[in-house]
Amino acid sequence: MNKYILYLGLLLATVISSCSNEAALTPSDYEQNWFSVKDNPNDATDHAIFQLYQKFGIPVFYKDTIGSQQRIDNFGHSYTYYEVLGVNYDLSTTVTAVDYYQNVQDKSNVLPIVNFLNTDVLPILPKGVFIPSILLIDTMSSTISGQYAHRGFNTVVIASIPRFLAMDITARKKFKGAILRAMIGGFVNGSDNASWLTSNFYSVSRALYSKKDIYASGVYEYELKNAKIPTLLDAGFLTKNTTIEDWGWPQTPPTYLDVNSYVEAAFSYSTAEFTDLYGNYPAVMLKYNRMKTLLEKMGFTFD
Repeated sequence: MNKYILYLGLLLATVISSCSNEAALTPSDYEQNWFSVKDNPNDATDHAIFQLYQKFGIPVFYKDTIGSQQRIDNFGHSYTYYEVLGVNYDLSTTVTAVDYYQNVQDKSNVLPIVNFLNTDVLPILPKGVFIPSILLIDTMSSTISGQYAHRGFNTVVIASIPRFLAMDITARKKFKGAILRAMIGGFVNGSDNASWLTSNFYSVSRALYSKKDIYASGVYEYELKNAKIPTLLDAGFLTKNTTIEDWGWPQTPPTYLDVNSYVEAAFSYSTAEFTDLYGNYPAVMLKYNRMKTLLEKMGFTFD
């Protein structure tokens, strides 16, 4: 027994000695704020981005790789770490959110968009809407978000930058609507609004088709026609299910796409403009007006 005690004492002494000889632990500098913006007063675009950051607290980037850092791996080898914005990500779906995108190729296209965000988009966001960052890109292909804007993991992606200056007033309003949909669509679809959406929004389309849930697995447009509902518009839908290839047989959209289409419409058209387009579709008009009511409760105002 004494021998075992002696061995145990020697082992403890060795461990204590080893620990005392180790270098003191020091914090690494790996955890840095990649989303802070520094001023560059010698560059009009970078300076405008800095001013927007000071005003709204939202960083704007025009490249998806926003920084790099030299690091040491677990084996002592040095490597370069790149911080890349999470573009191809969407919590609301399991499909590929963005099929393709291209970073800005001509920096001169950036400043007009920054000014547009500063004057037309960000000032109307109510308090409490968190935008982690904005990434400006040239082009994007997305089945669920279209060609203008998409909300990724840690950034709102805004595309079609080279085309902005050529957009007329109508096109810019649609562009603005898409940006705001990307910014707040997730909040509108969130759990806080689930009960309201079920009772006041989804119920409009569900009431028109009784054979099965009109949102469940998608209902083909020909099934609606058999139920004397001629089109998706007559069923209260502004969009079809774009997450699948329908081969000319459109289906009703999932709930989140339905909601997003009306959020975008609310910011793209005045009530008069929307009525001119869809006034002959009572279900569409009802869902549009109810969506605007919800958005007003969230703090948005409309002309």
